[in-house]
Amino acid sequence: MKFSPKTMFKYLPFVICTLFVILFLVFGRDVTPEMLLHYTPENPFLAAVVLIAMYGLKSLSVFFPLIVLEVAGGYLFSPWTAILVNTVGVTVCLTLPYLVGCLSGTEAVEGAMRKYPRFADIVGRGQKNEVFLSFFLRIISCLPGDIVSIWFGASGARFVPYLFASLLGTM
Repeated sequence: MKFSPKTMFKYLPFVICTLFVILFLVFGRDVTPEMLLHYTPENPFLAAVVLIAMYGLKSLSVFFPLIVLEVAGGYLFSPWTAILVNTVGVTVCLTLPYLVGCLSGTEAVEGAMRKYPRFADIVGRGQKNEVFLSFFLRIISCLPGDIVSIWFGASGARFVPYLFASLLGTM
């Protein structure tokens, strides 16, 4: 396989995700909201920035539980501020894996569709009903959210309808 800068850029998200999975498995199994509070500054604005950055890191780990960050937000802020910061964080958490799918996964989805016509049929139906499918997959919550986001990015789903329906389903 020839490694050009374009090829390396294409696989970079996968490498980063793998690194975060390994780090989580080694160091992150006992992460609690209280533990995260020790890493947040006392300044509320900086605390919000750090928490949102943690959402971004979470979205690349796949395994880290989202609820830990949401609870930490509830500890750090008043209810309305916590809702706002957590919503921005969830938006980041839905966007980054979607972009990873856009960058890295399109060829994999196309290859799977050629190899498995039934899968192509499901993807075709999903693209026709991407708002419903985004919402439904978030509500039933039976698949890892980051993997779902990567799939939507890789399958070419329109971003705004995906994000809107995913946010509603997550809420």
